[in-house]
Amino acid sequence: MKNTTIFGIACAAVALFLGYELVEERKASKRKEETYKVDLDREAEKVSREIEQGAHDRILDKAITDAANRMVEDILKKASNQAVRDSKNMLQNDIHRHVNAEWEATKNTVANRMLNLADRCDINELKNDAVEAARDKMLDELADKLEELADKVNEKYEKKAEKIANSYEEKFKNRMQYRYGMFF
Repeated sequence: MKNTTIFGIACAAVALFLGYELVEERKASKRKEETYKVDLDREAEKVSREIEQGAHDRILDKAITDAANRMVEDILKKASNQAVRDSKNMLQNDIHRHVNAEWEATKNTVANRMLNLADRCDINELKNDAVEAARDKMLDELADKLEELADKVNEKYEKKAEKIANSYEEKFKNRMQYRYGMFF
């Protein structure tokens, strides 16, 4: 019976302690809530006073001025970009018009000069050079192919010769071992 009594007393003590802590926590929570309400009311009064005094007018004026400045800057930037594009297009059109007019005036003369120069060229020499270059290229390619083929043939016969040599060496070792009982 002693153990259950001690256990009951311990449980009652813990319950009393927890109850006390809960009451204290509620009191602290109430104090914090009242402080928060007072702080919130004080801040609301400050904002109301600032509105009455017109402190927000400065902020609004600054915001309106900044927005207007940004809008003007944007309009000026777009206008300057458009002016640059228009000037560039106008210059390009003028240049194209003048170049086309000059070409029309000189194209027949240039074409006649080019035809005269073409008539004076000796094509036979160019043909001979082309044929010689093609022959050189074919010979180079043929030499490369022949080298590859020779390498393959040499490789094939080297492998066969190596197999035959290994076979004779093996036969020689076997005969020597058979005749003389030697190990090679």
